[in-house]
Amino acid sequence: MILALFIIPFFFYIDKIILKELARIRFWDVLNFSYPFYYDFGSLFKKYGIFYWYQNISGGLPSFAGQFSPLFPLNFLSLIMAPWIMYIFIVTALGLISIFGMYLFCKDILKFKLDISVICA
Repeated sequence: MILALFIIPFFFYIDKIILKELARIRFWDVLNFSYPFYYDFGSLFKKYGIFYWYQNISGGLPSFAGQFSPLFPLNFLSLIMAPWIMYIFIVTALGLISIFGMYLFCKDILKFKLDISVICA
């Protein structure tokens, strides 16, 4: 029963797992906005080390002024993994965390039985 909680999130992204980067529908623009910056920041860090000025946006801006810093872990992960694979892992991890959180909430706070907690999660 608990194993089903780990399998369920994969069904929501089965088209992206099978079609990979050719999946037609993107529900979020994170693949168009964030992931190019992850790769760019990661490659700049690999080439120059820590950098304080990001020159690729309209003349430049401080590198720590954006939504993520040059030391963000996904920047380094983007150098060894394709963006769509990172996206699948992140979304699946978020789904698993939310399912586990709902399971604990139902079991510990609401005092449901084990089988009802699993169904609610």
